[in-house]
Amino acid sequence: MTDFWGNVKSKDSQNNGWACAGAKKAVELGSSKVMLWLVSGLMFYCTF
Repeated sequence: MTDFWGNVKSKDSQNNGWACAGAKKAVELGSSKVMLWLVSGLMFYCTF
């Protein structure tokens, strides 16, 4: 099974860990304004 970013994740990793990793990857890739908005939401969620 893969997540939204195409990373393989096991059944025991069904948490927000891959979301934070995906958010950081999106920032590195330089996404569109909409994606940056979503990333900001994920980073805020992961931080707090």
